[in-house]
Amino acid sequence: MFEMKNRHVFLSIFWILYTGIVYGQQLTFRGQPVEKIYINGYPISYEQTNCDKIENFVIGYDKNTDSYLINLYRRRIIDRIQNQEKEELLRRFNGNIIDKNILDSLLTALSTNKPPVFTNINLDSKKFKTLTNKKHIQKMIKIFTGGGHFKIKAKPSALSKGCQNLDTFNLYLSGFLLLDTSNSGNSYLNNLTTIAIKTDKGFFYFSSQWQHFKQPWIEESRDSGKIKIINYVLNFDINQYLIQILPKKFYSRNTMEIQHLIEGYIIWYFLERKLNNTAYNS
Repeated sequence: MFEMKNRHVFLSIFWILYTGIVYGQQLTFRGQPVEKIYINGYPISYEQTNCDKIENFVIGYDKNTDSYLINLYRRRIIDRIQNQEKEELLRRFNGNIIDKNILDSLLTALSTNKPPVFTNINLDSKKFKTLTNKKHIQKMIKIFTGGGHFKIKAKPSALSKGCQNLDTFNLYLSGFLLLDTSNSGNSYLNNLTTIAIKTDKGFFYFSSQWQHFKQPWIEESRDSGKIKIINYVLNFDINQYLIQILPKKFYSRNTMEIQHLIEGYIIWYFLERKLNNTAYNS
């Protein structure tokens, strides 16, 4: 019995040492070593034009330095009428090291559901009140009433006070859990973002589709070229880590920021007030 126990201990230590030698500090996703991460952005604003604008950001594992580096950062504009394509390679980013801890946190978040409430979305009370103050309410009123379909009767100060109610905000956040953010009202700011994680055994695919604040993320299978939804991953931390990884001018980055979430919330609040016949004439 003693020899058998020692044998198990020896085999366990051997396996740990072996995997450490083979993978080093290479990150894993669902037990598989991660070789590359592809992040692509497609701004929705170009859907109404004759041009497609695509941004590709690729991170790869480098065995020599035992780190994850930016392999490619590219922008492409495809003119469907002229059948031409322009490409811009942002080489100054090539070779930059991406923090492993942030990448590891992103990979963990992509496999973890975390229903949002005010206390777990990395938003403090001061910033929340700033983003819902009278100035920001006035800004969103101009956007919301720009088409002339609605006229807001309530004063911005009253709307601001209503928006700053945390129970109301948590009610809005619960819509993400129910896959019901159709009333966010700012889909015009959304765009498609995809993430592909390449391991030694294949790919894992995630897409933001067109949902507000890119939540929830959709895990997909792409066997034989057919896209099939596998799972929904609701976790605002995904956005937080992507913001830390991606360049500031990456197309989709602004729609992952907390300000975008709050803008959607404000418009949702406007619409809720309209449904209750207290804020509008239409």
